[in-house]
Amino acid sequence: MDRIAKAGLITHDWLAAPGHGMVSNSVVAFAVRKGNPKNIHDWADLAQPGVDVLTPNAATSGGAMWNILALYGAALRGHVSGVAANDAAAAQAFLQAVLKNVSVMDKDARSSITTFETGVGDVAITYENEVLLGQKRGQDYELVVPQSTIVIENPVVVVDSFVDKHGTRAAAEAFVKFLFTPAAQQIFADYGFRAVEPSVAQATTSKFATVADSFKIDQFGGWDKAVADIFGDAGVYTQAIAAAQSQ
Repeated sequence: MDRIAKAGLITHDWLAAPGHGMVSNSVVAFAVRKGNPKNIHDWADLAQPGVDVLTPNAATSGGAMWNILALYGAALRGHVSGVAANDAAAAQAFLQAVLKNVSVMDKDARSSITTFETGVGDVAITYENEVLLGQKRGQDYELVVPQSTIVIENPVVVVDSFVDKHGTRAAAEAFVKFLFTPAAQQIFADYGFRAVEPSVAQATTSKFATVADSFKIDQFGGWDKAVADIFGDAGVYTQAIAAAQSQ
């Protein structure tokens, strides 16, 4: 959304909308095999020898970026066994250890969970809603939510330049307004997303796992800073993946 706004296509203050423009939430979580045979319960378990991890490629997938930020952020916050809080070097070393166990990096998050559904891997780092939707559709894998993870905020906005060009502003604004109603928010919840509308969020609390320590992109100073610091040419992830793939 920031990129679209910076390109001049969104001209109104979309962050002034309900929920700061965020229509639903999710969290980064794990899909594990039925019965959780590898006893995967938190981030530290992903670095254990013999654990086959799936996560998409951060060079092509926004979902992969969320996964990396969740993993690295949890370590920085002191919620990974053996990694002290605010120890950037130790957190990067842990990130590298997990990346060393990654066997498949698909181009996007959907492809990654599809690969997991074919029987590849012991654990897939993915969105909570992806696992819940898979279960709803008959998949027998299990959901594990780590004690510390990032909140994935899903935005919605009317793109001013396009609705004005096509004369669809009234319909677009009405649709966005509808998405924040209890009826629409209940549909989001039914498909594994955490509602932002207070009454639906409260009514569906039991549907979702409690996260002991949740954090947002602000942990990294916002998206622009996160992209530069974590995924840039000299970024934390860039260094970690290079080291992991060279081992």
